[in-house]
Amino acid sequence: MGPDGSVAVADGEEEDDEGRRNPLVVARDRLALVIEAGLQRTFETPFEVRNNDEAVALLRDPPPAWVGPTAMRAVDWALGRAVGTRLLSRAGLKVGGLTARKVMIPVTMALEATVSARDGIRELQVMSAYLQSRLAGSGVENDHELIRRTVSALYLQPSARPDLRRPAYQLALGIARQWLTFSVPVPGQRWRRRRGAEQRIKAVGAVDMHDLVQRWHTRRP
Repeated sequence: MGPDGSVAVADGEEEDDEGRRNPLVVARDRLALVIEAGLQRTFETPFEVRNNDEAVALLRDPPPAWVGPTAMRAVDWALGRAVGTRLLSRAGLKVGGLTARKVMIPVTMALEATVSARDGIRELQVMSAYLQSRLAGSGVENDHELIRRTVSALYLQPSARPDLRRPAYQLALGIARQWLTFSVPVPGQRWRRRRGAEQRIKAVGAVDMHDLVQRWHTRRP
């Protein structure tokens, strides 16, 4: 466990000593697919988002068509399996005494990671809808891969200009890793999550559409 309460999810540790796939890696890969499916729903059911305020409001009340029960079950399965089998030992937590305490720690971590993933998918969907609306308002044809890469890059680094060279799935893996990494509840974490969501929404609103499209066509950083 890191000094900030994070749990490392190492890319190189694909299998354990017995040759079984690391459940954390399984969860990361499953979440990356859920992210892609969530973004795809925004292309199938577009929703106009005209400004930052509308985007923030949409975070609280997303269109029903965006919420996929199958995808949400996948989130629960992936995180429950990963956290229940590996996160406690990965964190190096030594809990003596009551068995209840040993059980509650991984359960709490699983719940925290699940909340992060559910909120994060909704946030990515809102960011996608907002960017689609901004592109349409600029007279630019929506390019699904451009949108995937842009919103995923801004989710990871909202203060940086989105790097369009990285494939969308690679960015999705980075997002999933982030959700799994910060699965240990710490004071103020929910507040930081809400503040982060607002910063990412503002980042989408601040993207220079002309620069974005020009860089996309030339694949420049």
